[in-house]
Amino acid sequence: MIYCGVDFSFPTPCPGVWIRADGEWDWNCANALLEWFDNTLEYGTTYRAAGWTIEPTREGTTFTNDATGHGMFVSVERVEPF
Repeated sequence: MIYCGVDFSFPTPCPGVWIRADGEWDWNCANALLEWFDNTLEYGTTYRAAGWTIEPTREGTTFTNDATGHGMFVSVERVEPF
C-alpha cells in the first residue's frame, strides 16, 4: 500500500489517503502515520518504491503500481483513483 498525506483544499474525512495495488483506496485518519511518512518529493523526479512508481508535478502526484497499473492521482484539489 502507498500512503499520501496532503493539505487538501476541500473537505475530507481524514488528512490522508491509502491506495492498494488492486486500485482500492480509502481515507486514512491515523495522524501518527503522517509524521512517520513525512517526505518531500521533488517535482520532475520519478521515484520507485516497493513496486510503485511515484511522479510528482506542480499539478499533483501520480502513484502507479508497476504490476497492476492501478493507482491514483492526488492534488490539493482532488483524489482520482484509476
